Amino acid sequence: HEIRLVFSQPQFWDTLIARYTGAHDSIPEDDKPLLASVEIDGIKLDSIGVKLKSNLSYTIPTDKKPIKLYFSAFVKGRNFEGLHRLNLSNEFPDPSMLRNTVAFKILRNAGVRAPRTSFARVYMNDAYKGLYVLIEQVDKEFLSNHFKYSNGDLIKPTGSYLYFFEDDTISFWKNYEIKSKHSSEARTRLMSFAKKINTTPANLFYDSLRVIFDFDSYLPVFAADIIFNNWDSYFYGQNYYLYRDSAENKYYYLPWDYNISLNNYDVSGGDYSILPGAVNSDIFDLPLPSKVVNNVKLKKKYLDELTRINKYLTDDSLKNFIYRMHGLIQSSLKADTGKVFTMEQYEQSLLFRTSISEIDFEGLLSFIHYRHEQVAKMLQDADVKY
Repeated sequence: HEIRLVFSQPQFWDTLIARYTGAHDSIPEDDKPLLASVEIDGIKLDSIGVKLKSNLSYTIPTDKKPIKLYFSAFVKGRNFEGLHRLNLSNEFPDPSMLRNTVAFKILRNAGVRAPRTSFARVYMNDAYKGLYVLIEQVDKEFLSNHFKYSNGDLIKPTGSYLYFFEDDTISFWKNYEIKSKHSSEARTRLMSFAKKINTTPANLFYDSLRVIFDFDSYLPVFAADIIFNNWDSYFYGQNYYLYRDSAENKYYYLPWDYNISLNNYDVSGGDYSILPGAVNSDIFDLPLPSKVVNNVKLKKKYLDELTRINKYLTDDSLKNFIYRMHGLIQSSLKADTGKVFTMEQYEQSLLFRTSISEIDFEGLLSFIHYRHEQVAKMLQDADVKY
């Protein structure tokens, strides 16, 4: 795809930076999109909104910052091909530019409600900004594509594992973004849900919670996050959504952000174990994983999902897809002066270890191969038929 943004303000880039900084410093008046027009594959829209976004990927040491487009910011109700918002991810610091794309593809193939992705050459006032990954926004439009009703509570945790403490309600205001209307009621319902998670004994967890929590939406993502070594997820208190279907009164789990997944987990000395009692298994002390592995029914379902998701890693179609995408974006990356890796590093990023901004990335295909074998061995050791 090709996206061309046009700003009338002569200092538009400085304004975008200032508004991002102000918004992250909790200055409400700065948390608003900047007016622009856009042309996407020849289709023109005027009066859209543009913001800079994200946390880690914003720290890229070039001007290739992550971007979000708001198609209805100034024209109420307007969309572009059914989208009201669109994320333009720089994928920093992933040298393959493919980790989000591959992870979401595996999840979608596994039946998970996961965002769609694509690639785009992005221009600002005719200057080439670089190659970006387009990522579908999890919002009301996304929900309407995956649920019968889309007017329920959409929640994005920003540093929370769904713990609940009787004397702490402040954390439910600080650590959760309510993305839908009636935020006070949504927080009250969320507190009740978290209390149920934390106070229900593990042996009763499945039978008690399945009425209000869709385990089929959570367990495949839990298994995938383990296999992908996706520490920047629920395991870190962020990068996931909860959606409460208002008709069913049930919460669903939705995945988000995999740009530093599918990689060795070197931070604490080893890759994720699939069960407690091994290296890097402290995540099983968290509320949801703890209850899953200590409930007979849920543990079996979780191990079944590990087996199922792990098999996707050996599918020849995935390998072919990765090579095809790698070749597809190569010419656009050559002209991308905002990237932080050399073309040699990019060409090696599928098979060889690369260090980007002091983060080591295993070759994407190399990781997929060795991690599949590693997880298969752990499943075998756990007496799971593979």
